Amino acid sequence: MGWTVADLVCHLRALGVHDGDQLAVHSSMKALGWVEGGAPAVLRALQTTVGPNGTLLMPTMTPPMARFVLTETPSYTGLLTETLRRSPGAVRSRHPTHSATVWGRDAAAIASGHPEATALGIGSPFHRLAERGGKVLLLGVDCRRNSLIHVGEALSRPPYFGVVLYPGYHRDLLMVLPDGREVVVPPRDNPGCSGGFNVVQDELASRGQLATGTVGDARSYLMLGEHVLQATRDLLARDAAALLCDDPGCAFCSAARECCDEAMRG
Repeated sequence: MGWTVADLVCHLRALGVHDGDQLAVHSSMKALGWVEGGAPAVLRALQTTVGPNGTLLMPTMTPPMARFVLTETPSYTGLLTETLRRSPGAVRSRHPTHSATVWGRDAAAIASGHPEATALGIGSPFHRLAERGGKVLLLGVDCRRNSLIHVGEALSRPPYFGVVLYPGYHRDLLMVLPDGREVVVPPRDNPGCSGGFNVVQDELASRGQLATGTVGDARSYLMLGEHVLQATRDLLARDAAALLCDDPGCAFCSAARECCDEAMRG
């Protein structure tokens, strides 16, 4: 016997998810354990918990590719995100690498607000959800998967912001829209490494702004989007390198630290 939809709804409500909530969800299906009905059942539990007046947003991101077809190219960010992308009423935002898919209240408005040249920056779906009082739900993952922290970087614009080191993200990309039109999207606000983002999680915990619990088998976290943005901005105001990881082999964070050091000297 595995976890049922009813079980997951109870767990989500105990964590603090309410009817009408607008949720940005990052998840690990493996961490949830055995769920009867698989990813569709998890999605149904989320939809049931937020209800018809709620909203679900998930990243449906893809690597840079020669031709991104908005309605056909699958999500590369997990089974649950692809299940949402294919679900009735879901709307995918227009971005060739960092699209999000939104279901529920104001889905079209949140998704259509994605500036075509902005990945996870100002005005992206994650930002718009936070501006509407939305929450971030992490199912079996931690803040290293929290895309809203990248929005906080975009708002703060630390010295390394805009540095592109990952292959393929430095060039224009072709996106095919639902009506068949082809749009060339230039790179802008592409995010960097998220390996150090748990400092934001620790900051939220210290402020009493982080709810923790278990959904299925998964250690899970719930936080208010505006709190994530404020904690990120506060950390970066104190130290421009606060979000960078400690892995000496990380090319992005090594280059980013050099940018911070140059800014300090300059």
